[in-house]
Amino acid sequence: MIESVVRDPAAIDECGKGDKRMADRPGRKRWGWRRLGRLTLFALGAIAVLALVASVSILPAKTFQVVDDGGRGVPDAVVVYHYHGYRFNPVCTSTYDRPGSIVHADAEGRFRIPASVHWHQPSPLEEGPELTLDLVYSPRLHATLGTIEARSDRVPGRLDWEQGLLTLADHTDDPAAWDRSLSWLLYVVGDVVQDLPAGLDASPDDKRRLVEATAADLDAFVARHATTPRAVIPPPETWDAERRAESVHNQEENLAHEPFWGPYEERMWRDDVRYLAREPGK
Repeated sequence: MIESVVRDPAAIDECGKGDKRMADRPGRKRWGWRRLGRLTLFALGAIAVLALVASVSILPAKTFQVVDDGGRGVPDAVVVYHYHGYRFNPVCTSTYDRPGSIVHADAEGRFRIPASVHWHQPSPLEEGPELTLDLVYSPRLHATLGTIEARSDRVPGRLDWEQGLLTLADHTDDPAAWDRSLSWLLYVVGDVVQDLPAGLDASPDDKRRLVEATAADLDAFVARHATTPRAVIPPPETWDAERRAESVHNQEENLAHEPFWGPYEERMWRDDVRYLAREPGK
């Protein structure tokens, strides 16, 4: 048997949406503006905490060792570093930089990058910055490594980021390799004397010593290879035949005018070194 329930019309609220007697029963909880306000404040606080956590990156200290091809530490190694991050951009890659400094290796070729804290826009608008080694340079070996970061590919015999091992070859008797290292050295030192990237935190004395080492490197190159003949450098295998032939032809024409490394290096880099020598301290 189904019983019908007849409600008192007086118990229905004026909008016809609720039973006043049910609403007015003792102990029945009602959602009020005060409780809603507390929940709103709690939600806003949680969002603020999450935004704060997503806006700070803490990078631990990291130690590296620079060695030569024989595995011996390189005590004269000089390192320039900064921090590099990526911004969200649906169209193309966008980046930002944070300042680093200049450090020198100890007697065993080891150097330490200190721990650091970085503020940035909340992820994923900006990824936390990563350590980037712009230059690893040995004046004795006349060799450089550059643009090394955690996401760099491991290069057997040269670079192992996880182990913190960086290997430099001796370019003293290889003028082509020495020239490439000198070119990169000049490029990075040009940024250093202008406090790049991102306002490099380095002392004027560190900058001056790096510029002096660059000038001495060029002097040593010219002295050792003044009459060493230059040769055509084979173009990359990935180039097509026409481009490779054009590269060889251009090099042969250049070699006819400057057959030796000494005069070539003087023309290529001497003015740049003189310019850099005027910059530190400004």
